Amino acid sequence: WSSMRVIYNPDGKKIDWSFIEKLVTLQETEGLHAGNKLRKSHLEWRERPMKVNIAAQTLSASVADAIDFCRSLNLKGFEDSEATTEFIRIVDTWFDILNS
Repeated sequence: WSSMRVIYNPDGKKIDWSFIEKLVTLQETEGLHAGNKLRKSHLEWRERPMKVNIAAQTLSASVADAIDFCRSLNLKGFEDSEATTEFIRIVDTWFDILNS
């Protein structure tokens, strides 16, 4: 998904990797991490293709929550991120199911 940048859900809504990039940038710029483990290294996953924990941390409910929080604050760049956070939560649920 990150290499394609954008995919669409069955309703035609955009699922956009850039929201994750924007969250990383915001967290690094502000020097805070909104309850998640997301760091710049999570965006460089091609260098560590077999690290499942990187994918699990990137596509976690806490990342979805942080993006939703940014949208609720009306931060520029997080508009229309609902489909992306819904997708992230679905993937997070699948990680949980497969790990149980």
